[in-house]
Amino acid sequence: MTGRKWALLAGLLCLIVIPILLETRSATPSTRSGSTSSSSERAEAIDSRVPETARTALKQERYFLASRLLHDYLASSADSSADALLLTAQADAGWQNWRTVRALLDKRNWLDSIGDARGWELLARAELALGDFDAADRDLSHYIERANLSDAERSTAELRRGIALSRSKHPADAVSAYERAAKLRPDMSQWAYVLAARAAGDAGDTAVVRSQLAQVDSALALEWGWRARVTALQKSSAPVDAAAAAERAAPRLTSSARRAEAWTLAGTLRQQSNDNDRARDAFRHAIEQPLLSKDAAEAARQLLALQPTPADQLRIARLLLRNNDFERGGASLRAYMAQPTVSADTRAQLQMELGRALFRGARYADVKNTIEPVADDAGNPALAAEALYLIGRSQYRSNQQD
Repeated sequence: MTGRKWALLAGLLCLIVIPILLETRSATPSTRSGSTSSSSERAEAIDSRVPETARTALKQERYFLASRLLHDYLASSADSSADALLLTAQADAGWQNWRTVRALLDKRNWLDSIGDARGWELLARAELALGDFDAADRDLSHYIERANLSDAERSTAELRRGIALSRSKHPADAVSAYERAAKLRPDMSQWAYVLAARAAGDAGDTAVVRSQLAQVDSALALEWGWRARVTALQKSSAPVDAAAAAERAAPRLTSSARRAEAWTLAGTLRQQSNDNDRARDAFRHAIEQPLLSKDAAEAARQLLALQPTPADQLRIARLLLRNNDFERGGASLRAYMAQPTVSADTRAQLQMELGRALFRGARYADVKNTIEPVADDAGNPALAAEALYLIGRSQYRSNQQD
């Protein structure tokens, strides 16, 4: 794939796919401005009593301000028109205040007749964000059937519907929705087919995963579709094949975070198949990745249970300490320092390394116990001075906390 094609696909991912996926992650309101829909102007209220300042704020995408102005208007109005409610929901959607959006629109009998049925879209997006996936699918269907949509708008609605169906455990219907999204908007079809493959993977349908990824650029299919292949094999009760698929994909992935994820998954699957040697190798590959990630930290924890070598113990300790797992990281580092081959000077350096990590983690009471032997060692005055200084800072910080 050329650099330009990668850039275009990445742009579509950032502008279209990721915002839709993020809507389903959290129902917590955000004070940041964000796009509501290309349909926003057509959904604009026509109630002449609505303050012009609210309309202006909404047009300027100052959604939080528009929301406050509109809610003040609704609170002071004896009878709230459907237009005003729809406009307020649109403003709340702009800053992801999804609970309020749902409260404004749920069970309204005018959703078909006002704003070209755009209220169904806002209601469905709120339900998707709040995790009511069956309701989101139902109301997106109403929106698609009743609104006058462009191909781009219909494609985005089908993409959201695919997410709802996937989350509500209807993978075959989700695949169909993603396919419709891809056909309606070819410029985002690659990502739609990747999402379709993931839905099929969750169902354990290896054949559909293959057919969907066959329509995707090979580099994109590898980078974003490898997990679908592995998941499909996992769900179809083929853990050994799934582990092998993860191992084949891992070294070819361009992102170190995804490499760590693939190696960790491979190690977990090997361990479940009682192949501890290969599990150990996979976990080692995971913790060797240059970018820290939760998967690398998980690999380190799992490797601890597989009789790690002294070299493993040191690598595990450093990774877990950087991930603020002080109990297991500290225990692993102490186990390494207990090795008879570790010199006194190296042991002192590692004690200081542990002390610095504990200090960064605000574990001030543990700092003194860890590095006091270094502070008392007259054989290395420079290190002893640093240890005394760190102990002093820890005591000062501890007193501040008290």
